[in-house]
Amino acid sequence: MRSTVVSAKTVEECVNKALDKLQANRNEVNIEVINEAKQGFLGLFGAKDAVVRVSLKDDVKEKGTDDFVKNILNSDSDSVETEKKEDTKVIKDKKIVEEVEETKSTEDDKEEIVEKSVKPEKPAKPVEPTKPVEPAKPVEAEEAKETEEAVKSEETEEEQEAESDVTIDRNDELFITSKNFLKQMIEDMGIDCDIESRTEGNMIKFNIMCSEESDIGIIIGKRGETLDSLQYIVNLVTNRNSDTYIRVILDCNQYRSKRERSLQKLARRLADKAIQTGRDIKLEPMNPYERRIIHTYLQNDEKVNTFSQGNEPNRRVIIKRK
Repeated sequence: MRSTVVSAKTVEECVNKALDKLQANRNEVNIEVINEAKQGFLGLFGAKDAVVRVSLKDDVKEKGTDDFVKNILNSDSDSVETEKKEDTKVIKDKKIVEEVEETKSTEDDKEEIVEKSVKPEKPAKPVEPTKPVEPAKPVEAEEAKETEEAVKSEETEEEQEAESDVTIDRNDELFITSKNFLKQMIEDMGIDCDIESRTEGNMIKFNIMCSEESDIGIIIGKRGETLDSLQYIVNLVTNRNSDTYIRVILDCNQYRSKRERSLQKLARRLADKAIQTGRDIKLEPMNPYERRIIHTYLQNDEKVNTFSQGNEPNRRVIIKRK
């Protein structure tokens, strides 16, 4: 390499880099600064590196060339002598290898004769002890139990606690608190509606009646997600200061009852498909309320059973033939 062009933040850095590349001292080179370094505005914008060309002086080039030629000539003479020695060594090594291979082949032949004449006897296989046969479990009872457990698994802890002898009426303070909170929350959403209400044992059922289609969509949300969230909040407020759990169920323009009927039709159709094909049928992910509708509807079916699979929010119902 006779010359090199190097860029760096300073001219001094450029020179040092070039000297390393050329393997030369500073007095053996010519230095040409092509571009000075620029710091730029605030040291950030418009900064440019220095660019320097460093070349070997003529006397250094000639000296380097002479040394290079001498090294080649010396290496050639050494290599010729080395090759002669190696050729002699290869001939001797080749004879030794041939003798070793002949000896090895005769030994291998002897070993083969011995192996063929004497074959080891195979060890007898140990007799495994027979396992006691377990009595078969009744299949129908197991599958019925599996479906029943699937129904219970979709119930929250609060819903399971709500299965008590507690009753509530429209004059109860909890009922009034629950209805007033729901009404205020709907008004804060800017929605004009009427709220129908009734009680069944320890349950309060509210049906939000909206006249505008857009308002119905806002309250229900995608797949009933907003309605479920509102129901969860009302349940928290209702039971905040209560010793017993009161279950609050929200509906909007009979959405849940319509959805329940459509889910039951879907369950029947897919159950028939599972019976015909013998394959497990996977439903789309549903919330616990809708999964429980599927489980409950097919619970008494003699030909299929159901179970849930996966984690929220992708948990789904599986229908399989018995």
